[in-house]
Amino acid sequence: AVNTLAGTRLKSDLKDLAGAIQVVTEEFLEDTGSTNVEDLFLYTTNTEVSGPDGNFGAGGADRRDPNGRTRVRGLAEPDRTRNFFLSDIGLDTYNTDRVTIAKGPNAILFGLGSPAGLYNSNLKQALMEDTTEIKLRYGSWGAHRETLDVNRVFIEDVLAFRLIGLNNQNKFKQKPSYEDEQRLFPPMLFKPFENTTIRANLEVGSRTASRPPIIT
Repeated sequence: AVNTLAGTRLKSDLKDLAGAIQVVTEEFLEDTGSTNVEDLFLYTTNTEVSGPDGNFGAGGADRRDPNGRTRVRGLAEPDRTRNFFLSDIGLDTYNTDRVTIAKGPNAILFGLGSPAGLYNSNLKQALMEDTTEIKLRYGSWGAHRETLDVNRVFIEDVLAFRLIGLNNQNKFKQKPSYEDEQRLFPPMLFKPFENTTIRANLEVGSRTASRPPIIT
């Protein structure tokens, strides 16, 4: 990654920005097997995350927040954004192709960045090509995860739809703890004219969980 919107709200080269900004590409997410913020923040710098696999204790706060409690530079939880819009929806890599972590305050991002900064999920978009991808994953204690990603062009160079689905059954050594999640993300791409692009997406899903308590 060589550019980002996290420094000035405009597409800028990382080498021209003075802020501490870390960009995580889709390849890095694949290589580390990261699927959520609890996985990712173990590999990024100056970041901490609570939870069963985390690296700091949050007094059980991770059980109350299903999206995990995080901390940057030891200060506080950064703001959570999707495509640089504030959101309470947690990060999951099934519909994310890039994560940007802006560490520390940034006056240009006033209204978005907390004193700790922000982390942004760049959502996958519909493409003007037909693709199909299925991913299966099996983990400890019977955990399993399945994703389906189908992109279809309905009108060449004009209209495309994409459907991305997730079924995630997370298990823990401590019984009867569990985390069951299903999500569906259908983005759309419409180019009625040469210089006009319209993108739309929505997400529906459900999550039930009884995460194990963390002793701190």
